[in-house]
Amino acid sequence: MGRTRHDLRPLPPGQGLSSPAHRAFAGARASRPDRRAAYRDGVVRLSRVVVVLAALVRSVLADIDNAGAVAAPDGRAGVSSPRVAGAVAGLGGAEAARRHLDGSAVAAVVRADIEARRESADAYDAAGQSERAAVLRTEADTLTSYL
Repeated sequence: MGRTRHDLRPLPPGQGLSSPAHRAFAGARASRPDRRAAYRDGVVRLSRVVVVLAALVRSVLADIDNAGAVAAPDGRAGVSSPRVAGAVAGLGGAEAARRHLDGSAVAAVVRADIEARRESADAYDAAGQSERAAVLRTEADTLTSYL
């Protein structure tokens, strides 16, 4: 008999997806009275994974946005504000267009972020904080899978 989409039994090694989301429900094959607790535990684990992944995505998107920023001009354009020192008067007076990053530039930013995470993981290992190092390595591996 084939597997259905509701079959939550773990797949044999090398088959199917091995993402944290799929591993979160691995305990759901318990007996009927324990199944609800297993599902609840899976949802809790899955929500933790989602929070960590959301933080990772926010961090990478911020790095990409920062890479697209342009340096502020030396001379300030427009009329300065009489109320705030260094402010520029007028709607959008201090705005500057961002650089457009093509796919290779975005990939370079992500690669730099991966390298920084791996270097930080090595530093955490040297300081005896292996749990934080493992988290950083997992994040680096996750980012690598998207390149």
